[in-house]
Amino acid sequence: MIVVVGSLFFKRLKVIDLSKIDSQILFVLWKLYGVQVSQLAVLLGVDEVKVTRRVRALRERGYVDNALVLGDGEKALVWLKKKGMRALGELEEYAWIPDAERRENKPSNMLAKHILGEAKIAAWFALPKEARRKHDLMTVPFSYYQTERDVRSVAYVLDGKTPKYVDKGLHMPDALYRSRADGAVAIEYERTRKPRNVRNTLITNMRQNSKRFNKQIWVTAHKAGLDVSDKAAKYPDWDIEVIEMRDVEDDLAAYMKSDVEKVNLIGEGHVISKPLSKLPLVAYPVVSEGVKSVEKAANVTGNGDTKADVATRLGLNTKR
Repeated sequence: MIVVVGSLFFKRLKVIDLSKIDSQILFVLWKLYGVQVSQLAVLLGVDEVKVTRRVRALRERGYVDNALVLGDGEKALVWLKKKGMRALGELEEYAWIPDAERRENKPSNMLAKHILGEAKIAAWFALPKEARRKHDLMTVPFSYYQTERDVRSVAYVLDGKTPKYVDKGLHMPDALYRSRADGAVAIEYERTRKPRNVRNTLITNMRQNSKRFNKQIWVTAHKAGLDVSDKAAKYPDWDIEVIEMRDVEDDLAAYMKSDVEKVNLIGEGHVISKPLSKLPLVAYPVVSEGVKSVEKAANVTGNGDTKADVATRLGLNTKR
């Protein structure tokens, strides 16, 4: 069963005087920790000038903030502040988000570039299939693209009101999704080449992914791709595809410059993940060609459900 919440997401936000595009900006920032205006423009299907105006307005109201990412001439990175997080906290659908995932999202200088890379990858997967010119991969609407924060936020015992994490000690991929063709897919971003003494971590992460996912997609930058490609060739049974970040960036830029009519790539609702320690891993929708939305189902939090009821609704007892 596919479990989706969010049918009241945008309607409820109107109560606190936010437009649909503003609420979607907050939604993107919660999932990704930080993004640039250019990725928001891709996902929202509007030009950067309009997004910049909305981000400026949200910043004036104290919902978001931004700062320059050091080096490489990158533009400002936008993140969600406490007030913006409280706006999401007003929503009944997000009552299950643990306190640890309601903190202000100001990225550190150390993590900012990795966060930016993850934002670009999420926007790239949401593009129409033909816009990813070198890679034959399924389009994944942003709402159905499961980030690390999505998975961590529901990694708790489902019949309890207090979050109790059950995924300690497991490697968490940067993101994941599911398709009919590939099954469960882990997405990883490797920005820098690891020192020789910690390269075994790369193999460990790949091995753990291979036990929980049918396929792995590793997006790499610069020389980091050498190590990933080497391991992918050494372990062909792990079904690892390596993609250069340069291809991701080129496709995003070409899409926004093209004459193709831009549409909103967010999708409908928000999909509840399963704890990482459960198999199959996630209760995200199966994305098919031409599918724009998924079946809507009742919220699984509260409502007096037993653990067995919730497990059945989330498909925890259903094998692929």
